[in-house]
Amino acid sequence: MQRLYYILLFYGFLMQGQLLAQGQVDILLDSTNFLIGDPLDLQIVVNVPKGNKVRAASNTTKIIEEEGFEVLDIEAIEQKVGVKNVTTKQRLTVTAWEPKTYVLPTLKYYYQNGGDTIFVNSLPLMIEAKTPTVTGDSTYVADIKPILAEKPNLWDRIIAFFSHPMVLAALIMLLLGGIVFAIWYWMTNKKEKVVTISPEDLALERLSELEKQNPLHQKDFKAFHTQISFILRAYIKGRFGVKALEKPLENVLPQIEGHQYLNKDLYGELKTVLKHADLIKFAKASPLDIANQKAWDISYTLIDTVRNKLIEEAEIAAARK
Repeated sequence: MQRLYYILLFYGFLMQGQLLAQGQVDILLDSTNFLIGDPLDLQIVVNVPKGNKVRAASNTTKIIEEEGFEVLDIEAIEQKVGVKNVTTKQRLTVTAWEPKTYVLPTLKYYYQNGGDTIFVNSLPLMIEAKTPTVTGDSTYVADIKPILAEKPNLWDRIIAFFSHPMVLAALIMLLLGGIVFAIWYWMTNKKEKVVTISPEDLALERLSELEKQNPLHQKDFKAFHTQISFILRAYIKGRFGVKALEKPLENVLPQIEGHQYLNKDLYGELKTVLKHADLIKFAKASPLDIANQKAWDISYTLIDTVRNKLIEEAEIAAARK
């Protein structure tokens, strides 16, 4: 019986190692319960073998919103290239307005390994949104009762054990040894290189994913213009530092009008595309084909124009040195 236990234990470790070799998706939360309306930080961490480029199998933001959450903020994707794997991280801030238990669904990602497509998935998470507890005055006064002496429980014994001087001395020695080992390891290994995706590359990746989904082919104009609006607003936030995802359009546009990267014509066309998107999302207007094509063209033109300006600035700065 004991031999069978060790065999099953070894098999479990072997299967876990095979899964980790293919990739892993973790969702990190600062808490699994929160008050309705409060922001909740959510970090998606995807680990895949080194040399592979991970992509989302579906629109992560749309999946989260479909479960009843409201996405308040989305940070740029960060990549960390390690010795054996590549770690991709993205932080989102969400909230919810209905007190209940939400289930964060499985998030799917994939990468190409030769001719095969390898999928890695996260585990679903349960998150509870609670209503704030309101307390009021009370005229009831409880009787004062004597405090009953209790026998030491397991937790009390643990605290007493670790409070012993000999145990504390041993723990301090272990801590110092760990610090010395960490310094040695850091000195003998190359520091991992952190690669941050530029706002331009991130926007182009999102546009590429939208082209693959092709909602215009199904005549889902609302979904198309909603995604175009999100991509442009997220790009404005990443490049110009304007909180375009959280604020109304009339509060966003004045902050980028007259910017050195945007000429008057490009600003006017961008303004038109964003306003049309809002009309289609909220007023359920029916767009013309020319409006759909204009949304594609302006998105790519905006990114190319700003990227060329950045290249020119870098070349001028290099020439001055």
